[in-house]
Amino acid sequence: MDRRVLEEMKAPLIHLVRNCLDHGIEPPQRRQQRSKPQRGTITISISPKDSNTVELLITDDGNGIDTAK
Repeated sequence: MDRRVLEEMKAPLIHLVRNCLDHGIEPPQRRQQRSKPQRGTITISISPKDSNTVELLITDDGNGIDTAK
């Protein structure tokens, strides 16, 4: 990837990872209650789609946003 493109992606990537932490990953105690490891996992993967395009996928193993709140 072009260094300029990576620099422009920095702020949005940080925002997405923070959202995983703030809204996705549960606190350790709640994770244990749900039979999950205490530590959550955030995965960032990048895959080429064609000569000019890549796909960036950010996932977490959390419970997600509580829509009732």
